[in-house]
Amino acid sequence: MNPFVTQNDRAIEYILPQELAQKLDCDDRAFLLDVRAPDELQGELGHLPHVVNIPLPQLKDRLSELAGQEDCDVVAICRTGRRSEEAARILRDSRFKRIQVLEGGMLAWRRNPATKRL
Repeated sequence: MNPFVTQNDRAIEYILPQELAQKLDCDDRAFLLDVRAPDELQGELGHLPHVVNIPLPQLKDRLSELAGQEDCDVVAICRTGRRSEEAARILRDSRFKRIQVLEGGMLAWRRNPATKRL
């Protein structure tokens, strides 16, 4: 490991909608964190099953609700992926180890034929 690279310099990892669908089909124990506002989960894009909703502006103050998930595969979800990227940074800085962002967010999820069954 490069001694000049800090934890904050690590790149954000992304997961494609079809990869997440496959992961969920295999009953993989991914922890799904949706950082949109609660009303967005009820909107036209809906939400994924078993998602935990903590809106991005509240995430830092509500990290204690995620205790025990630090070693889990966490997938951050939002509408387009931008808020999820910020959530991934917050989680990474809070010692979460395996974080991925749903690439393209729920917009990409809903457009992808591989995700229609979920």
